[in-house]
Amino acid sequence: MSARQAGDRQVPGAWARRHNHALVSLARRVWQDDCSLQTALGVICETAADTLEVERVNVWRIGEGAHTLECLHQYQRSTGEHVAMPGTTLQVGPGYGALLDEVRVMDYAGAARFDIDGGLSEYLRRHGIGSMLDAPVRIAGELAGVACHEHVGPVRVWSPEDHAFAGSIGDYVAMACEIDRRRNLEGRVRYLELHDPHTDLPNRDHLLEVVHSALRPMHGDDTGLVAIHLHIDASPHEGDADNALLVRVADCLRGELGETATLARVRGDAFAVLPHRHLHETEALNLAERCIVLIEEGLAAQGTQTVV
Repeated sequence: MSARQAGDRQVPGAWARRHNHALVSLARRVWQDDCSLQTALGVICETAADTLEVERVNVWRIGEGAHTLECLHQYQRSTGEHVAMPGTTLQVGPGYGALLDEVRVMDYAGAARFDIDGGLSEYLRRHGIGSMLDAPVRIAGELAGVACHEHVGPVRVWSPEDHAFAGSIGDYVAMACEIDRRRNLEGRVRYLELHDPHTDLPNRDHLLEVVHSALRPMHGDDTGLVAIHLHIDASPHEGDADNALLVRVADCLRGELGETATLARVRGDAFAVLPHRHLHETEALNLAERCIVLIEEGLAAQGTQTVV
């Protein structure tokens, strides 16, 4: 225990106030719209290490059957180093996950009871960890991970305030993961709103956003936009066959245009091409003809008669 820890513990409520102050400050830093999951985990780990004065704080995801721990983020206080470590795993016994119904102290002797291949005990020995304060990370009521507060050196006596603070850190990790999940879900919904599900191309709404963005900065020689509309008549194809045909068309055009234009599926049998730079009339006509030839050549290979 450090001199500062000892001094704070002699003042009634001082240790708990210090913990609460750290949690309030942490919330202000983490719950920002532009805070990514790894940034949030980094801030949480650093705050936990500084407040509890431990050498390392790691966040682990618990694998299927609670037999595997996968490290999501690691912070080492003495060096100030943050490391995102997806893929780094430890094998633990089936009893480890069941133990984490609440904040628990884990030491070398205790870890040996939950090892499958000695991975957890070896981890503690390798890093000189005398004891860990493990806090469960629960998402939607299910155990999803653990926040490990690792004390290097002799076995440490953890106070009730330490336990309460560690539990809050586990809750903060859970909230950060849930916010990231919802943010990704919202992004996916937004993506689906603006893209065709069959060709994965921008749809008409997305194309209109691109047009509006392109029109705003126009000046000088940029006198307008070029838009090429391609209507495909591939009868008698219907249903899945028609969708497969349009996917082939989309792939042909995407391969030709690359990053030089926005390609969109604006309705069931029509595509639009919006070049990213202003084209003169001759250039625009040449591009339209090139698209038509490309589509006809690609579809002729499979015996489809198509009018563009």
